[in-house]
Amino acid sequence: MESPPRDSDERLSPEDLETLRLLAAIGRKFQRSPSDEALRMVFARIEALAQQVPADRGNDPVIFSLQELETPVLAPTVSQDVLLSVTRALREGRSLLLHYQSAHAHAPRRRRVDPWGLFQKARVWYLIGWCHLRRDRRMFALHRADAAKVLEDPLAVPRPVDFSLAHWASRESWELPMHDPIEVTLELDEVAAGLRQTRLRSGEASLQGPDGTWQVRVRVTNLEPLIGLMLSLWGHGRVLAPADVRSRFEATVDRLIRDHAEESPR
Repeated sequence: MESPPRDSDERLSPEDLETLRLLAAIGRKFQRSPSDEALRMVFARIEALAQQVPADRGNDPVIFSLQELETPVLAPTVSQDVLLSVTRALREGRSLLLHYQSAHAHAPRRRRVDPWGLFQKARVWYLIGWCHLRRDRRMFALHRADAAKVLEDPLAVPRPVDFSLAHWASRESWELPMHDPIEVTLELDEVAAGLRQTRLRSGEASLQGPDGTWQVRVRVTNLEPLIGLMLSLWGHGRVLAPADVRSRFEATVDRLIRDHAEESPR
């Protein structure tokens, strides 16, 4: 009996993959289970297959990359009051007044926003909407808002009929439009080299030597998550250029080391 033909583009749907990620997150709650490591590896291989990356047992760099990136090192917190106000404004179709500090601003400013959608990426909440200050659609990282007030006014600029929240949420975190583009050069050792096939597919990669070290140039419009990505590699990746971004990465590493050194032993 012949086997049925297989679809040449057989992949997990985004909904299937999100369900599997949720199950993996639940599995991580059982830290002392003997099967914990095996469970994490299984989900890492499923993630690789969903991204059409070979995930055989010898492909350790890919497995390492996908496994470690499940838990961001930098996960900023959002005020519960801010989150409640934003969700209420979305539910009721009201405008918002945000007290918001953008990445390059010296001080927070009031921003009137007509909210269109809310999503979470790598544990960061993002709001998409119409910014009356800029007179354009904008994205806001909610941990940068220290206050949010729901206004009685209905939306002055309603959500466009062709607006797609998935279009925004499906991008990598560092590809979300939070500031002007920056070209960042990263170095990955042979352990983390699988990132160039998975999370850093949009970058330009070049092999640097017989030790398996790679350099990857990435166009970044949201720098914080990229720094968090490099921190999550625990020494298997670093920022090479530009100099100000490299200094920021190294300063964050120094701060984390200092903070952990000052922790009292349990």
